[in-house]
Amino acid sequence: MAKRTYVKVLAETDPEGVITPRALTFHDKLYEIDRVLAPPTPAAAFNAGGRGMRYRVRIRGKESYLFMEQESLRWFVEEKEYPGEKLDLNARTAFAYQTINYGLLQE
Repeated sequence: MAKRTYVKVLAETDPEGVITPRALTFHDKLYEIDRVLAPPTPAAAFNAGGRGMRYRVRIRGKESYLFMEQESLRWFVEEKEYPGEKLDLNARTAFAYQTINYGLLQE
């Protein structure tokens, strides 16, 4: 499961109009994009919903996707959510869900 999280992106545009993202701000931390691994392609963000130009990038040695919405020109990532434990005072043992930021920019 994932949610769409909008991010600030520092990008470069060459004379031909090709946009290359160089860094992004995720949860108030600036991350340099090590490398764009493939040319951007129109694609859906199946895990978080939405669509746009999908950039396959490497950040701190980890591969991820960065999306730019074509209509609004806003950038987003698919922020992953994983199940975790949560205390339920009405049961002997119980599990619920909590959000854990994992994957894209885990330190």
